[in-house]
Amino acid sequence: MANKRNSRSGTSRSSTSQRMTKAEQEQKAKKEQRKKTARTVAIVLLVILLLAILSFAGFGIAYLVTDGFGGRIPTTVIVIDDEIYSQSAEDIEVYPGDEVRVQNLIGDTQYTMQIVGNASKNNFAFTLDGEPYTWRDMDGEDMTAGFTIIQTETGFTIDYTTVPSILTAALGGEVVISGDAETTGDLFTLIITIGEEEYRFGFGVGSGVTEIILDPDQIVITDPDGALQPDDPERPTEEPEKPEDYPETIAEKEEALIRYMVQAARAQSYEEIEPIMGTIHKLYTDIVSSGESSGDTDVRTALSAYVTFYYAVQDREYTEEEAATVQEGLGDLMERY
Repeated sequence: MANKRNSRSGTSRSSTSQRMTKAEQEQKAKKEQRKKTARTVAIVLLVILLLAILSFAGFGIAYLVTDGFGGRIPTTVIVIDDEIYSQSAEDIEVYPGDEVRVQNLIGDTQYTMQIVGNASKNNFAFTLDGEPYTWRDMDGEDMTAGFTIIQTETGFTIDYTTVPSILTAALGGEVVISGDAETTGDLFTLIITIGEEEYRFGFGVGSGVTEIILDPDQIVITDPDGALQPDDPERPTEEPEKPEDYPETIAEKEEALIRYMVQAARAQSYEEIEPIMGTIHKLYTDIVSSGESSGDTDVRTALSAYVTFYYAVQDREYTEEEAATVQEGLGDLMERY
């Protein structure tokens, strides 16, 4: 009898143990399911949060780059003397040596550039080889040849001396501008084309000087109002006398300009360069006005260095620091010539 009771008792405990194990398993399964559900909900919430953040960021970026959704997303940035433009602009001053950088956000940096006359805000009278014209006659005309354009890794630099020199080189004839002519404001338009996109920048030259008259002994500069600087009683009108060995061909003039510029860069005082300033200026003018420059890298470097040199000697002084700046502009020409 005792054995039977023990047997029934063991069977009962075994059944209870099995029932508890199943309950535990079910409870454990429910816990795992709850964990999975919680993880799924957390992931979904995280995704929703990230999408919301990205949407908000995209909304903000789109709002900024499209000028409050009023424009389009720009793919090109034009930097002119550290000023950033994503669209056409006006009333810009471009100084000699200013760099224009062209940066395309999608990697396409192939572009073309041109400078044309802009008479939208100004007009003045001038003569071309003695024939009268007005600036409005030149509106939209190609003036690129009047500037020294030097390509860089990211764009190009723009150099020039005076408005008459720009027009003389661009139009291929002697230009004389009236002494009371107003040559400020947007005289030119820089046009940069990338693919089907065109950017137009109205600009004025950053120098107040409109005319330079040189002879071997002095440099005389006139401002836009025609006043002499310095106040000389008379203004020389004769052309600088050519040296006996003055070159005849453009190629010879380009070679001579390089050598003269290196010579000027090595000088340590105004007195050393004064005897050759007239010749240097005439070489520069002959080259840029001919329209036949070789475009050689050395020649472009010398032309650009001349602009730096010209502004350095305006005060009839030539310091070691100014000479060093000209030398830097000439680069390895200082070693090769």
